[in-house]
Amino acid sequence: MKVLGANQLKRISILILKAVGTQENEAEIVADSLVEANLRGVDSHGVFRLPVYVNRIKHKTIIPGAPFTVVRETPSTALVNGGSGFGQVIGVKSMQLALDKARVTGIGTVSVFDTNHFGMAAYYAMIALQNDMIGIITSNTSPYVVPWGGRVPMLGTNPLCVATPSEQNIPIILDMATSATARGRIERAAKEGKPIPKGWAVNENGVPTTDSVAALKGALLPFGGPKGYGLCFILDVISGALAGAECGKAVHSLYPEEYKCNVGQFFLAINVDSFIPIRNFKVAVDKVVRELKSCPPASGYAEVLIPGEIEYRTKQKRLLEGIPLSSEAWQSLKKLCKELKVEIDLQ
Repeated sequence: MKVLGANQLKRISILILKAVGTQENEAEIVADSLVEANLRGVDSHGVFRLPVYVNRIKHKTIIPGAPFTVVRETPSTALVNGGSGFGQVIGVKSMQLALDKARVTGIGTVSVFDTNHFGMAAYYAMIALQNDMIGIITSNTSPYVVPWGGRVPMLGTNPLCVATPSEQNIPIILDMATSATARGRIERAAKEGKPIPKGWAVNENGVPTTDSVAALKGALLPFGGPKGYGLCFILDVISGALAGAECGKAVHSLYPEEYKCNVGQFFLAINVDSFIPIRNFKVAVDKVVRELKSCPPASGYAEVLIPGEIEYRTKQKRLLEGIPLSSEAWQSLKKLCKELKVEIDLQ
């Protein structure tokens, strides 16, 4: 394991991206998104993804500097062609556009097609929080999840993220895959030779497994049985069909790199002040938070946590102690730096 400071890891990531033709402003956004994921403990969406991004740039399925084109628009909505650009860059611009519209009409919605993997959905929700707005973000992904009652993957892990303003130091952010877990966690476990918890996945025969390698050959399970499956399906429709992007089995994975992903994404900003004064809203939210935190913990639990609290605590710890990288992730970064002639102290 290698431990790096957030700034150092971000600088390495920027240099790698610039070495394959990414301009500074876009490299900054992508690197910031990846390192923020690592800081929050969402390592499956952190710098672990840099090698596949670099390969996609080489195959022109991620196009640095791609135009951000609004192809249809109303005062409160927009449909965006991402031009196969970085998912993170398109995501930031889409969230900002949704916020601009929400300032005028109360609600801003942006649907995106021809985009790429955008990493941690919470990254965009936090932009809404910085503007005292509620942020809701969804995306579809390539089919890794079996439908309830099936044994062949038909749907993506299709994340849902909702963030709400409050006066709390801890950002209130629900960020979840509709699968029992994110596929990236299983990929990391397989590369590290580790098992996975029961209930995460099935093997290629549809039998539940704790073998991470067998799980990658099989499929993920939806969380919560039929309820998770239903939500997974609906988010595929909202993310993909609404944008005119691919849905279901037609969405491509990050691998192999020569195929375009063409995932669909949806960004919604709600201007609280268009409903009630933001101060009143925050007071109401904080009251609920205090009530939840005062709940006596059940046996085996130290306390009741609010959505986003674990990630917040992880970030505070890693800002102080550094970000731990697995041996596999660190070796991948070193290999990229060597191949791209990025000169930096990698001892």
